[in-house]
Amino acid sequence: MIDISGHLRDYRLEIGFENHTVPLEVNCCGQQKFLTKDFTKVRLSGRLDYQIIYVAHGSGIFTAGGIQQRVPAGNIVLYRPHDPQIYSYSYKDKTCAYWIHFTGNDIEGLLDRFNIHSGYIGDSIQIKNTFQEAILELQLRKTGYKEIANACFLKLLALIQRFSQTESSDLKSDFNLERLIIRLNQSYNQPWTVPDMARFCNVSEGYFSHSFKEKTGQAPIKYLINLRMEKAKFLLSESDMSISTIASSIGYADELYFSRLFKNTTGESPSSYRRNLT
Repeated sequence: MIDISGHLRDYRLEIGFENHTVPLEVNCCGQQKFLTKDFTKVRLSGRLDYQIIYVAHGSGIFTAGGIQQRVPAGNIVLYRPHDPQIYSYSYKDKTCAYWIHFTGNDIEGLLDRFNIHSGYIGDSIQIKNTFQEAILELQLRKTGYKEIANACFLKLLALIQRFSQTESSDLKSDFNLERLIIRLNQSYNQPWTVPDMARFCNVSEGYFSHSFKEKTGQAPIKYLINLRMEKAKFLLSESDMSISTIASSIGYADELYFSRLFKNTTGESPSSYRRNLT
């Protein structure tokens, strides 16, 4: 692992530092590259300060609320004080991640002002350069380094807001959602999940689910189920395929599960639906 970092203090604490006497204070900032060994960080009680992680290359596995999720390059992850932190990187992904820890009595106001939250912001050389500038200031500690490190942090927030808005613009989102809908219609029998769909669109799961429902009027999985049921109705009416074969062809290995979904969607079982066609 290559670990390059700069720190405000001469000593380090795993639980971090909090300082509520100032509006903002950058505690430390760094860059990590994982080339030969996997890396795992577990802080079940979190830290005293805030943290933003920017996955610049590769991906990481982050666990929140008991749910494990792969976070690809271009995403940021925000941790607040005492948030459980469980994440890992695989050296096979050649992951590069930047991080910054910060504290102060105006942090929530800053996060709200710049609309900072975990999610996809894209690949930005400006963001990488700003992280590197903050690291260098905290390493060299020349006159005014605290103020410059704080200024770098504020610049990071502004850049994150800028690129987040660019990535989530209506035009880009609509284009990605339209591509996904076309792909779902072509490969509806594949084991799609909401994380798969969000990755296809290059956005966070939360943003994806909201945008998808806003565009189609349905939650993503409900849309996929309805799409599969329409294919099933076509096959029931236009072929003599068995119900188990139809179930398998649209993505359900369990015939009984398929039959339950079909009845929940149409109000009748597949066999009843086929009989009523004649």
